[in-house]
Amino acid sequence: MGRFKVYQDPSSDMTLVSNRFIDHYLPDANDAQIKIYLYLLRTLGADAGCSVSDLADRFNFTEKDVERALSYWNKKGLIRLIRDGSSAISGIVFNPVPDPLPPVKEESLPENAGKAPLTESASSDPESAPSSPEPASSVPKKIEYSADDVNDFRNKADTAELIFVVEQYLNKTLTPSEIRTLIFFKDPENGLGFSNDLIDYLFEYCLSRDKKSFRYIETVAIRWAEDGITDPKQAAEKTSLYQKEVYEVMKSLGKSSAPTRTEVDYVTKWTKDMAFSMDIIYEACARTVNGTDKRRFQYADKILTSWFEKNVHSKADIEALDREREKESKKASGNAGDSGNSGDQRGTGTAAVPQYKQFSQRTYDFDELEKELLKR
Repeated sequence: MGRFKVYQDPSSDMTLVSNRFIDHYLPDANDAQIKIYLYLLRTLGADAGCSVSDLADRFNFTEKDVERALSYWNKKGLIRLIRDGSSAISGIVFNPVPDPLPPVKEESLPENAGKAPLTESASSDPESAPSSPEPASSVPKKIEYSADDVNDFRNKADTAELIFVVEQYLNKTLTPSEIRTLIFFKDPENGLGFSNDLIDYLFEYCLSRDKKSFRYIETVAIRWAEDGITDPKQAAEKTSLYQKEVYEVMKSLGKSSAPTRTEVDYVTKWTKDMAFSMDIIYEACARTVNGTDKRRFQYADKILTSWFEKNVHSKADIEALDREREKESKKASGNAGDSGNSGDQRGTGTAAVPQYKQFSQRTYDFDELEKELLKR
């Protein structure tokens, strides 16, 4: 079927949504987050204020649902929450939608500021985009390619074929923003300088992990460039290691994102430096998930470091440590209980009566109680 263009009637009443929002943020957001963001855009266009309770009533959410959605977009950097002295949300600033996006911090209103509407314009805040906390990378920063760059990329024979292959992988037509990302992958001067074969393998690899987000694919591409990967063979060797070790650990710890450099270093430490087998690492991961939902790699590292110091080599060694710890715990508990008993009780060999049975049982005359109640 032929391609078609979409036009807007100048008289139509519409709310405009950033293409970057649609391309990079819409796929990962849940129902509540999308509805809240789009409705806030609507109120911004109408120059109308609203509140958390208004949003909750309109979409049949709880106020907690609304606050979580607002916090999500605040962390993504698309909005900036302004809070008053009581920590209530008194204003929201829409930030330009960057690509990629650093997180922003919440701010408090000055003491002399009046009460602001929930939605504000972003133009009054020139300092709304903080610097990224990530360390400096040797990979060039992605530039904003022009519409002419996109057209040239489409029309060249080798890159037109690349676009066709990627569209077949994703089963969709690429947007201009996605084509700009392909240009970044391919660009030898201002981008990553990947060959068509390496880009082909990049998409094949990411889709084999059921990852279709361009943002995720770009993260993997940058990681490969940082590792000096220049051809599919090198990528296969690196991803083989990641698939067998790093990604299995990521999955065991409940993580689905691309691994960071620090996370890869942790897995390398456990598998290479400490020489633990994967079954022991999985056991540490299972205990980590049961023990905490924050800083899981650090938590697992403490477990594995402790086992390394105690010369653990198998799951049988772990079970022996667990039994020893349980024995010590019972011993400590027994000593605490003995200190509260008299010497005569310990000497008779008679089991001590549990504390909950040492109370004298109360007896009640229910007839008398009923009479007392009737008198009131």
